[in-house]
Amino acid sequence: MNSVAEHVTAFILSLAHRIPEAVHALRRDDYASRNRLIGMEVAGKTLGLIGFGNIAQDVAKKCGTGLGMKVVAYDPQKETFPDGVEHVHTLDALARRSAFVSVHVPLLPTTRNMIDRTFFDAMQPASYFINAARGGIVDETALIEAITSGKLAARHSIVMPKSRCRFLFH
Repeated sequence: MNSVAEHVTAFILSLAHRIPEAVHALRRDDYASRNRLIGMEVAGKTLGLIGFGNIAQDVAKKCGTGLGMKVVAYDPQKETFPDGVEHVHTLDALARRSAFVSVHVPLLPTTRNMIDRTFFDAMQPASYFINAARGGIVDETALIEAITSGKLAARHSIVMPKSRCRFLFH
């Protein structure tokens, strides 16, 4: 569990500091890109966690306490949340408040495609999306539309979606 939480935390930092884009630019010998690839600090930014099981709780600790992020969580199965984690009652509320969103739910009939166009439309402009759960939870067509439209700055997936693209940037 800790390993996945560490991966998610690393992805948050990697996306915020635009590391994958910078590596891609360097591999193309595009050194001029370094001035446009300035990242942002994550301290004070809001991380939204969808699902709040053991892995998400570890992510909350690492990012809340360790990185100074605000943490909100949506999990209809949970009644209590620890200090430092604000419970939100809808996915829409989580999407609207979060600069970073990380998904941590099992793939069930009730969670299949739960992250859809409506969710992405509600997200803040230029926000970041990480799927640490199963591929079927995210509507890939809606995800790609959100990235190509500029709604999302980038996304990362621990799982391999059908499109076989791990990092996507706008």
